[in-house]
Amino acid sequence: MTHTYQLTGMSCNGCKANAEAALNNLVEVQTAIANLEKKEVVIEMATHVSIEKLQDTLVNAGLHYTITDKACHQHSNIAEQQHNKKPLQDGNGIFYCPMQCEGEKTYDKAVGCPVCGMDLVEQPRLQQSVQYTCPMHPEIIEGGPGDCQVCGMDLVPKEPAENEENKIYQGLLKKMKIAVLFTLPVFIIAMADIIPGKPLSTVF
Repeated sequence: MTHTYQLTGMSCNGCKANAEAALNNLVEVQTAIANLEKKEVVIEMATHVSIEKLQDTLVNAGLHYTITDKACHQHSNIAEQQHNKKPLQDGNGIFYCPMQCEGEKTYDKAVGCPVCGMDLVEQPRLQQSVQYTCPMHPEIIEGGPGDCQVCGMDLVPKEPAENEENKIYQGLLKKMKIAVLFTLPVFIIAMADIIPGKPLSTVF
């Protein structure tokens, strides 16, 4: 059986030779060939050797190299790249007043409407590309269908984010509840004179 591992820490042909010599000393290893440019080592084994034993072999030989499973190394690199990516924006950077106080006038900043003071709403993008992800590795995100770079599974369409209109609705609903909360006591006090018995007259 042949396995390819990521091998970091080599800087010259002497390092390469030392790594090959140390790994070839294992009884289970038939051949170990290191590649300095690709920073990897191809090991042909008679029986499987754990990656922990391979690492211990290098350490015991006085070599400060790190051997890792290539798939795991690739997985971590992809996860880091995805983490460093800027989040995709849902809007196009153009804002408008939902009450259309000034007709179809738009603004380039998310400030309050100059007429009614209501929060401006960002226009959604006209075209939203479908993103694809791996069912087993959700951190893998691609712009089109294909195969997962880690496990090789077919990528599937990613669940769409919350609809922009629903976000706007939830924001307006929250504001309405707050307004009702503060308006209801004022309404009760204003209508106190027509309540039979005028119960609030004793309080004020």
